[in-house]
Amino acid sequence: MTAPPYLLINISTLFEVFNLISIIAVRYELIKALLLIISSNKVPTIQIIEILIIAISTKIITLDIQQANSNIIMSLALMIAALGLAYFLLKYCKKSQNKP
Repeated sequence: MTAPPYLLINISTLFEVFNLISIIAVRYELIKALLLIISSNKVPTIQIIEILIIAISTKIITLDIQQANSNIIMSLALMIAALGLAYFLLKYCKKSQNKP
């Protein structure tokens, strides 16, 4: 499919640029998390789960639906659901432990 002549940039080029920007953002968050892990005495699991959710979300956003099969889509959905559940449980358990 070709782009209309009034567009200054091709849609596939725009898609690639967005993909590169999202990869840079995820790597920045990963570096921040690694610095947090190194400087901390314990492993910050909530921040790691947040980074994983961001990484999988960018994969879903940049996923080419025409080339993806149902196994890939279901596995990404299950990973997001599992990470969301883990995030919720860690936040809930942390709040309940802080109460006297």
